[in-house]
Amino acid sequence: MRQDINIKMRRLNFISEIKPNFAEIAREMNCDYRTAKKHYYNDDTTKKERKKRDSKLTDNNKKIISDKFLEFSATASAIYLFLRKRHKYEGGYGLVKNYVKELKSEKKKKATVRVETKPGIQAQVDWKEEFKLYNKNRDEFCINIFLYTLGYSRTKKLIITFDRKQDTLFNALKESFEYTGGVPEKIVFDNMRTVVDKPRTVSSEAIVNDKMKQFAKDMGFNVSVCRSYRPQTKGKVESVAKLMDRLLVYNLEFEKTDELLTIVDEFNNEVNEELCSATNQKACQLLEHEKEYLSPLPSKEILDSYITQKVYRKVNKESFIQYQGNKYSVDPRFIDKFLEIKIVNQELCIYNNTELVRCHPISVKKYNYNQSDLKGILKSDAYKYKTDEEIEQYIDENLRDLDMILIHR
Repeated sequence: MRQDINIKMRRLNFISEIKPNFAEIAREMNCDYRTAKKHYYNDDTTKKERKKRDSKLTDNNKKIISDKFLEFSATASAIYLFLRKRHKYEGGYGLVKNYVKELKSEKKKKATVRVETKPGIQAQVDWKEEFKLYNKNRDEFCINIFLYTLGYSRTKKLIITFDRKQDTLFNALKESFEYTGGVPEKIVFDNMRTVVDKPRTVSSEAIVNDKMKQFAKDMGFNVSVCRSYRPQTKGKVESVAKLMDRLLVYNLEFEKTDELLTIVDEFNNEVNEELCSATNQKACQLLEHEKEYLSPLPSKEILDSYITQKVYRKVNKESFIQYQGNKYSVDPRFIDKFLEIKIVNQELCIYNNTELVRCHPISVKKYNYNQSDLKGILKSDAYKYKTDEEIEQYIDENLRDLDMILIHR
């Protein structure tokens, strides 16, 4: 029928440029007038071509949208307002929204691609930061857990740390190499400050800092930095981070730090003995094959040059830590906690993770205190009913006698 109607339409158009009488055509062709009208306008030979207008979403606009969405996951509405304010965009919100939808769809497709690596090629690194557990006395232990995963075997090394400094990272990597029996060709990091001076973005490569470059050279691996806000790039180690929640059952099951270290070591071995859903094999079994492809560890001299032994001291009930037989004060809020001590330029520097708590000149005096610490110590004990002004006045007037008071407390 459509062909007959279209032939009839062409004849009418040839005879006249007047709009066809669809009702008359419908009666003649024994069909509804709407059918005749539909076939007329759907016929490619009779449709009028619309003029294509230039989109107000320019290539430059698209690049800005791509950068803001892919790198920082900005919303379409936020990008739209940004374009209007900073780049004088005059188009509608719908254009921006539709383009973000296209990018989102493309992003999902890329995220579902599983990247498998050959033995010995790659490892991935990350931290589980500020993970909190509580001992039997309900004291809070705020720790970091270093995560190292070999790409082929999925062998994992988990290490408790009390900070995320560069020396700590180097020690953890060295321990991971020793645990797995060798060094992979490449290690993937995120944009952590201990690795890069400038992070990797959509449009630029990361700048690895000099100390990390030297460490990587000495150990024999290449540094690879994943793009910001793209955790799927390090999917294997990110999935390990989810395992950390299994440690929550050990709340109230330990007393001291060494017990917690043992718990994490045992958990590490358990994870490597489990069947991996991706490979359907145990990581410890695949490691035996992957070891053949790992590079050997460097010489003992090189390894030893990166060893930094950390020293911790527990803050006693009087809010002091002991060093070489003498006592040094800290804020009373750290009582019963373990703090790291370092000697820097003849000063005793005391850290709580990355926080510098206090620095004291190394002294031969039995008691060494900071005035603000001392104020807190006195207020928490015999002088707790005095005002701040009264305590400060007492300290100023009796500073010489305070050593004797502290000794007999």
